[in-house]
Amino acid sequence: MRLKKYLLVCFLITLVSCGGIFGSSSSSGVTANDLVAARSNFQNTVGTVGKGTLNGGVGVSGGSIFGVSADPENGTISVWNLVENTFTKVNELLLLDEWCGSPCTWGIDSIKIVDLTGEGNDDIYVDYHLNDPEGQVFSQVSGSWISLKFDLGLHASSVSGSSITAYHEPCLPSCADGGAIPIFYSWDGSEFKSFAVDDFGNQFFLNSSPKCSSFTVTEFEPYKLCDRGDGIRYFQQVLYEYGLLYYSTGNPVDGYFGPDTEYSIKVYQFQNHIPVNGIVEGQWYHDLIENYNGLNGYAE
Repeated sequence: MRLKKYLLVCFLITLVSCGGIFGSSSSSGVTANDLVAARSNFQNTVGTVGKGTLNGGVGVSGGSIFGVSADPENGTISVWNLVENTFTKVNELLLLDEWCGSPCTWGIDSIKIVDLTGEGNDDIYVDYHLNDPEGQVFSQVSGSWISLKFDLGLHASSVSGSSITAYHEPCLPSCADGGAIPIFYSWDGSEFKSFAVDDFGNQFFLNSSPKCSSFTVTEFEPYKLCDRGDGIRYFQQVLYEYGLLYYSTGNPVDGYFGPDTEYSIKVYQFQNHIPVNGIVEGQWYHDLIENYNGLNGYAE
């Protein structure tokens, strides 16, 4: 069983920078020669830390050069700032809030610096395994390093250049049959997308929709994004109790049909071979409600 990650999540589903703003390296005064010298300097610094320490290289953030290293045995990532030609450790990031020991299979495989925004502001990407391969990105926000999250739950991921691909496998609708479906995510530096592919190669996009500026009171189905009402609240309660409602707020059952509710419906539709449109209507909706009412002894 995987362990809980030590994360500060900005918003579920969408990979974000939490509002961090950095100056690009081109305007920071840091030159290519500065980075070459810093790499050599940091290599020597890491060499004094201890055997087995991983060198993640150097990068630029906020106009300053920094370096990163990792302790594979303890699951920690160290951030070093370069001041007057000397690297000094300024942060130690926890990859997990509780590291995994025997007989769990675990370890940090690699660490590197990447520019995910294309603006010359670098982030830290860590490849690790905890029974299954996974990955994590840390980005500097307001002077502190924050862990960024790809999706709704545990994931595996990889990075190439400024692109990230990730996936998770939600277990829907109840895992009674052991079934799960891979849902893939990508981040190209400016846009986050998600999609799923069925056994026949059909691709369904499960993008998180924009937030609603206003909501329309709707008494009867069909229910759709940016509607609100008691019927929607009840349906959210059904999804929530079945474990089918993904949410990023403290009160997911609120009667407001927002992006999280729409996403949950799209995943359910795909898993159950229903046309994926994020709209609540038709027999599948009535069957879900009737099944819920029957299991809870509610009168028709």
